[in-house]
Amino acid sequence: MRTLFIFSILALSMCITTNAQICLIDDFSLSGTDGAYGIYADIDCNGKDIFYIDMDAPNKNQRVQMEIWGKHIDGFINSLQQAKLKYELYSKTAKKNNITLLSKDIKVSFSDREIYFTVDDKWHKENGVDLKCKFLATADGNCLLLLQTDYMTSTEVVSHSYSVGRAYNLMSGRWSLSFSSNEISITRYCSGASLMFSSTEEIDYFANKLKKAKDWKNKNIQQCKLFQ
Repeated sequence: MRTLFIFSILALSMCITTNAQICLIDDFSLSGTDGAYGIYADIDCNGKDIFYIDMDAPNKNQRVQMEIWGKHIDGFINSLQQAKLKYELYSKTAKKNNITLLSKDIKVSFSDREIYFTVDDKWHKENGVDLKCKFLATADGNCLLLLQTDYMTSTEVVSHSYSVGRAYNLMSGRWSLSFSSNEISITRYCSGASLMFSSTEEIDYFANKLKKAKDWKNKNIQQCKLFQ
């Protein structure tokens, strides 16, 4: 189960890796999944206006957070609201026609996001990850809206070596020095992450949490003026 104690551990690990004072500023829960999710931000009033939002990882060994700048929250919420309207329409159609076990992409455009994910408890990041929404009618007749990321990879160079040798040039008939380099890298992978909403009310609830987070950071920045 996801807990606020785990939130504090994640926030601490983010501080270590980014040199920022990242702290939990709010949390939210969704009825279709277990536990709570955190919204994190830099409490340094001179820090970057960036938020990190927990998402459901594809397995119990990984954790995933979506990064979003404060200036992009309104656009993100607007796309989510467009998806909500389609979700509401599709839900009525599914219930009216007793439709189950069906999924359909909702054609709403989201800006690409930066996503953090863990492998062996170490955080990695991929820039420009695709986001999309999908409507899902379950076997028991429930209608869900899934906010999903594409898969993510992060490549890290773990060794880099150079070698120097001699090479014979047939054109000039002379020996010369030759240089070569070798690079070994490791690619980390996450198959994707999601947030699952079970009603239009949950979508609005999540959107309001993001708005409150943005308002909090704006206040945090304004408070800096008191410390001159």
